[in-house]
Amino acid sequence: MSGRLLPGRRQNRQPPPDNLLHMVSGRDVEYQELTLQFNDLVWELVERKNSEDIHQAELPKFLFRVVDFIWITSPRSPR
Repeated sequence: MSGRLLPGRRQNRQPPPDNLLHMVSGRDVEYQELTLQFNDLVWELVERKNSEDIHQAELPKFLFRVVDFIWITSPRSPR
């Protein structure tokens, strides 16, 4: 796997001090964030987030409830 570590990007989502947040993107790779932890001389994957997971975490939960309500009450919705 190839990717870039971009220091300073997304400063509001810092991993715990013993973890590393590795952001992966590329021409043929969907943007994703990998949280890695160094244990016994080995990097272990703690968490993997793809772009959809990241967007859902950044949007307020009530926004999804509003969209669901609009979808359910819409006359065109397949009930």
